[in-house]
Amino acid sequence: MRAMSEDVPRLGCEFRRLLRHEPVCVQRVALECAADFRPQLDVEHYLRRLDSLAQKVQVSFALPPLCAAERREVLRAIGKVLYEQQGFQPAREDYHDPANSLLDQVLDRRRGIPLTLALVFQAVALRLGVDVYGVCTPGHFMLGCKLQGRCWYIDAFNYGELLTQEQCRRRVEQMSGPQQWQKGHFRRASPRQMIVRLLRNLKNAWVMQDSWANALCVQKRLMLLCPQEACEYRDMGLILLRNGQPHRALRYLLPYQQAHPDEAELLRPFVRAAQRLAAEQN
Repeated sequence: MRAMSEDVPRLGCEFRRLLRHEPVCVQRVALECAADFRPQLDVEHYLRRLDSLAQKVQVSFALPPLCAAERREVLRAIGKVLYEQQGFQPAREDYHDPANSLLDQVLDRRRGIPLTLALVFQAVALRLGVDVYGVCTPGHFMLGCKLQGRCWYIDAFNYGELLTQEQCRRRVEQMSGPQQWQKGHFRRASPRQMIVRLLRNLKNAWVMQDSWANALCVQKRLMLLCPQEACEYRDMGLILLRNGQPHRALRYLLPYQQAHPDEAELLRPFVRAAQRLAAEQN
């Protein structure tokens, strides 16, 4: 099963590189995705904003090579600049506001969820020569950094706190509940994994607001990034139905229902609704 041609969005150059598995700037990809909702968004302007944040930290620290102790101090300095001086804050009360998953809005409002605050923190660290990377922790997104041969974890949602692996486990469970931990949960997240996670957060946020046209924009990108994940085709059908496009919805829902009999009963009301609406539109 694959996306129908009419369900392929217009893509920026960096997103296309991501689809081709080429090296990308994950922040640039995130901004290209945000431009779906602000067509005049100036990606270069927001990248310069990230440059400026790094320059504020750079006043006290030299560019690489840095020794491990200096890297730790740079991480602390990034936290001080972002959270104390620039006022970046975790979006606790309005966590599910879509703006918290749009990187341009996070930079404008200085509020975000774990992943988007992590994107800001990572961008600043990389500009200062410190290899900070996303980590595949479930539920609560973390950053990672290797110092003196040991992996440390950074909680960008909690003011850049530096944690051991055991502290990282406890923090994730504190924020997201008990987890079935696997070795892969502490691996470096690829740019594709980070963007998929970002888009799924954003999709859920739009759905919670019944903003189905915006959810459809996000879903189109997810289907390109996750062509092997059948659940995204199911979601495309459900979102198309909510957007009043029953014929196109059925092109996704019927094959999915046939291939997944365990979900057939759950999907039956939606399929019937789509069939009824399609008949009315004929």
